[in-house]
Amino acid sequence: MALDERFVAVGTKKVHVVEMRPDAPLRPPTEALAPSAHDMPSAGAQALVMLHGLFSNLSLYFFRIAPSLAHTYRVVIYDLRSHGLSERASGAHTLEVLSEDLLALMDALEIEKAALAGHSYGGTVALLTALQHPEKVSQLALIDAPCLTEPRFAAARLRQRLSHGRVTDRSVARYASAAGLSAQARRSPKSQEQIRYLLTEGRLEASFSAGRTTMQSLDLGRLAMPTLLLYGTRSPFRATGRRLKAAIPCSVLELVEGGHDFPVKSAPQLTEHLACFLAGTGI
Repeated sequence: MALDERFVAVGTKKVHVVEMRPDAPLRPPTEALAPSAHDMPSAGAQALVMLHGLFSNLSLYFFRIAPSLAHTYRVVIYDLRSHGLSERASGAHTLEVLSEDLLALMDALEIEKAALAGHSYGGTVALLTALQHPEKVSQLALIDAPCLTEPRFAAARLRQRLSHGRVTDRSVARYASAAGLSAQARRSPKSQEQIRYLLTEGRLEASFSAGRTTMQSLDLGRLAMPTLLLYGTRSPFRATGRRLKAAIPCSVLELVEGGHDFPVKSAPQLTEHLACFLAGTGI
């Protein structure tokens, strides 16, 4: 397996990208921060682009999930704007903005078509991309992805978590809980600081409101590519998985033990589901 880590220009910002491919010796990350995006072997491998959710980063997939899939696929994982090592960006982090980032990244990496897999908000971004640009998506895997129409995302409820326009410690804690973050993530100073940034500079509430309007206007029945719906048995979005299953024609719903953070705690099961889905076989 080959590994390449670099920063790729997407618009005016630099995005942190890690790419793994089969059939080549592993390259140390320190040697892989090269400007060339096209010096990797096994160019013919099917591309799989994986998106993490809010307040997370590409490490969600880096250690256990992506390396297993990279024995067969060209796996691309990256930090969303304002996350991980990618540059921070002020302004709304709407589904449309993040979808444009994804498409620009695919263009920069010369990926004409890819399977998309996204967790949480990253999954919703992947869903929007598949609906608006079906020619770019071969398969779609939604991992505990919300539709933003769930009650927890209602703008009025989110505004109640702010105190006179200020983001207080209590506001951050309540918002982190409502967003489905694990208890460990809620206690992390880095997560708390990132929530503050996204709620203020990233205009996250406005992004959710715009995203809810966007999702309500889309016809999920138009999705023609094979779609895998993976939801946690104890996830707050389990009902969303059932609704998506009823609305998307070529979809299958699978439940994985755990809550919203099951990709962390049940990585082997998630990897197995994804591998079977991408290969076109059942589990």
